[in-house]
Amino acid sequence: MVKSGVCPAEYSASASLSIDPIYLLNLGPDSTICFSTGHQWSTTLPDTFASILWSTGATDTAITVKHAGILTLNVSTKYGCKAQDEVVFEEYCVPNEICFPDVITPNNDGINDVFMPCFDNFIKITDDNYKGVVDHIEFISFEIFNRWGVLLFASENTLPQWDGDKGSSSSPDGTYYWIVNYRDQIKHENHQQTGYLTVMGKN
Repeated sequence: MVKSGVCPAEYSASASLSIDPIYLLNLGPDSTICFSTGHQWSTTLPDTFASILWSTGATDTAITVKHAGILTLNVSTKYGCKAQDEVVFEEYCVPNEICFPDVITPNNDGINDVFMPCFDNFIKITDDNYKGVVDHIEFISFEIFNRWGVLLFASENTLPQWDGDKGSSSSPDGTYYWIVNYRDQIKHENHQQTGYLTVMGKN
């Protein structure tokens, strides 16, 4: 700058620039979590946001999710920048392995007469509650074979059970081979369990 033909002394100026951290807003990928067994999802935001509003109504930097659903976050900075992100949580529990007995004694004494899931010693498994044996089951099949590989009994989408006679008029004492296939309803993954069963006291 020239004034009255005289060059003044040099002028200098400085400025401080701050990068708005709004671009850091990222809740991460959608997740599948087994909430029913007590698992949770938690996160804590940096304290650089001027306002925070979760879809739950919370306004804290930290939040814990205990149920499936969609979690949305709206934030703004002191510079007026706004951003939004969301993450979807889906309930998914890995299917439990079904417990089956190794031996049955189908002599009609009311004890170990039927080959069926042994959920525990206190809950009687029935057609109404058998799906509780495997979490989120959408399909189940059951097959039992004799020692020569001959199919003796098969069922689908019902309680896997066999009393030594179903589907066959001749099932003597001996060792049998069983296969249970099932598919979970969240990831639609197929699972298989196999094993041997000894039938005693039938003759």
